[in-house]
Amino acid sequence: MEPKQRRFSIRYTIVTIVAILLIESYLFAPRPESLAYSDFIRLLKAGKVSDLTLSKQAIQGTLAANGLEAFLPKEKVAELREAGKGSHQFVTTRVDDPELVHELEAANVRFTGTAENNWADLAGVVGGACHHLLRALELPDSKNGWCAGRSDVHRPEPSQGLRRARHRRDVRRRRRHR
Repeated sequence: MEPKQRRFSIRYTIVTIVAILLIESYLFAPRPESLAYSDFIRLLKAGKVSDLTLSKQAIQGTLAANGLEAFLPKEKVAELREAGKGSHQFVTTRVDDPELVHELEAANVRFTGTAENNWADLAGVVGGACHHLLRALELPDSKNGWCAGRSDVHRPEPSQGLRRARHRRDVRRRRRHR
């Protein structure tokens, strides 16, 4: 296998592996149950939530395994039962509630804050790194600086290259036979 083709294959192999890992992590990651904020407040007052993580936009935590029927709609309880036994992870959209921290402290619920994850910055860094990695794997081309990665892109035209090569060969043969 030519070095140019080997590098071409390695590059696409790396990109394919990364794509598969990203798709797998998205598809098979556990999904928290979505709750309405009003349901969250009722569950908080009843002592059915624990281990909360507060961010600017969401509240995540753990629901108790039993006794949710009195606080949640029947459909939501059925969804939780289908998801399995034991405690369940949940998420709710955070509402501007200045008394929330006081209510959490009064209910003696453990909670922490979290910094926002800025995916735009991360995507820019990863995109730039991938660009530089792919540029580093390309081979320089004598005509145009960089090749496009395909072996047939910059081949000389057969009419020019072969004619010149055959002409030079014929000239050398004639000189030898004189």
